Amino acid sequence: MALRNFLHQIIPKYNLLPCSVRLSAFSRNFAANMSENKLAVIEFENLKDKLLKRNITLIDVREPKELKEDGKIPNSVNIPLGQIVDAFKMSEADFQAKYGVQKPDTNSNPFVLSCRSGKRATDAYQKLSALGYDNISVYSGSFLDWVKNGGPVEK
Repeated sequence: MALRNFLHQIIPKYNLLPCSVRLSAFSRNFAANMSENKLAVIEFENLKDKLLKRNITLIDVREPKELKEDGKIPNSVNIPLGQIVDAFKMSEADFQAKYGVQKPDTNSNPFVLSCRSGKRATDAYQKLSALGYDNISVYSGSFLDWVKNGGPVEK
């Protein structure tokens, strides 16, 4: 009911369509949008194994101050959320020089985004997806989940 009222307010012509047409159009658009931006998530055990074997790059998008205060996941690379787009627009050589790791390309070298709880990592995912990166996973629980599961922390 609330959705219908909302749609009536923002789309005056929406009221003129038969209900079945409105629902069908809404369902198609919703499904298309969800499939385009499907968020790949990685869990603690899988991430821990890949990090220990150095099979994946973990990018922590928290601010440097947070890493100093709380610590960081070992072998992670810090690129604050506010710098993520500019960082991934850098040349490979500049990225390597600044962050000490190989810059992931847009469709291979999978990498993982992390933050404190998962929100900023998801924001970074959206920004990098818009740049054409489709090889990203988000550590949904991020640093808080890492600590909760007993993962080692570097201070």
